[in-house]
Amino acid sequence: MIPKTIHYVWVGPKPLPEADRQRVDAWRHMLPDWQIVAWDNDKVDYSSSFVRQAYSVRAWNRVSDYTRMDALARFGGVYLDTDVDLIKSLDPLLSLKAFLGFQTDDMNSITDPVNGAVFGSEPGHWLPTSIRSFFNNELDGRTDIGAFSGPGLISKFLRERGLSEYCDEPMTIGDVTIFPKRVFYPYAWDERYSPDVVTEDTYAVHRWAETWVVRKVTLRKKLERALLKRFSLYAPELAFRMSYNMAKRG
Repeated sequence: MIPKTIHYVWVGPKPLPEADRQRVDAWRHMLPDWQIVAWDNDKVDYSSSFVRQAYSVRAWNRVSDYTRMDALARFGGVYLDTDVDLIKSLDPLLSLKAFLGFQTDDMNSITDPVNGAVFGSEPGHWLPTSIRSFFNNELDGRTDIGAFSGPGLISKFLRERGLSEYCDEPMTIGDVTIFPKRVFYPYAWDERYSPDVVTEDTYAVHRWAETWVVRKVTLRKKLERALLKRFSLYAPELAFRMSYNMAKRG
């Protein structure tokens, strides 16, 4: 059984946006008997070289990619991005070993057909555990890996287990259930949201908020990032401490 626990990650210097805070409150209202765990700057696993390197260059999305896998591998539950609207209770999914959803039906030109914005698993499940190990053992602290650490990496592991085509009904790869787009991703990142995308099969809607995208960069921030990039190469421990203090400072 998947535990009744929601995990979400918010790291870096900025507070959780009001819209996302309201979503988390809505989760609590819809799932009153679930535990909701916030993984913040003080809770992530800094013993991982991948996390320390990502943190040192302020790659918050990479920290989140690792932390969601760590949380699911250790404790199980359901990870949600903070821009996910819950439509109905997730209780019917708890009997599964693990579940995710397709974000596209394009299996040929897209390297990341399966997204991880909604990801449920039992504790110790092979998928989050294997991806966490891949971060630690194969990527070795690197952050220059493009989309490979998020949906691309999830899709890579599932393709290696036999995923080869989209299915418009729930399908299984081993003991992982993959739901069609309409369940978690009823509209694409480059489409405009409409309430009409929600169907009777929709459990949640990923709103593609791109909260990790930095839209305005001040001169001070540019200088800080340049220093962190240099320090991360020659003094990684110093870069990590600088970035941690900057995140706490805001």
